Amino acid sequence: KLKKVGLYLELNKYKFLVKRIKYLEFIINTKIGIAINLDKKVLTIVKSVQEFISFANFYRKFIFYFL
Repeated sequence: KLKKVGLYLELNKYKFLVKRIKYLEFIINTKIGIAINLDKKVLTIVKSVQEFISFANFYRKFIFYFL
């Protein structure tokens, strides 16, 4: 059906039947659900802190009661 409308998939870019996957700094697990990736390094460089603040500001519109 995808070929009929001109869409193609590269199967090497997809993962099927996995129990755990990392996505946008989160870990999605079939048993636990969505969790924060605790393996992330502590931010020490000013540029890294600025990038995190930009990341948080983008997602604030999706989070109810974001401070």
